[in-house]
Amino acid sequence: YKIHLSVGLLLYMPIAIVICLFTATGFGLWLAALNVKYRDFRYALPFLLQLLFFGTQVIYPYSVFKHSAWNYLFAFNPMNAVVELFRSALIRQQPDSTLIAIGLTTGILITLSGYLFFKKTEQYFADLA
Repeated sequence: YKIHLSVGLLLYMPIAIVICLFTATGFGLWLAALNVKYRDFRYALPFLLQLLFFGTQVIYPYSVFKHSAWNYLFAFNPMNAVVELFRSALIRQQPDSTLIAIGLTTGILITLSGYLFFKKTEQYFADLA
């Protein structure tokens, strides 16, 4: 495709991985606690994951939406920031810093709330030693 990678733009990739780790840890804590507390929650999980997949801008770029209200609404999905950072590193453009800041903040909040919810519902777990 004759796209030359830039070392400066490749620095976006570790930031994307950190946001992805925060988000995955937070959702993992939430889903683990919900699955233990409510046994039927595992049947709703595929629908939730599909909804989150379509809410992440993988196929279409962030710049498709011209209205800023939609951009800020989509920015609260932290995986949009991850996809935008990887896309920016590969096509040599600067990412939207507001999207990245909102995505990082949302990822951290998901992790903190997941940890607190996990600790709160830990008393319902059967195999506590």
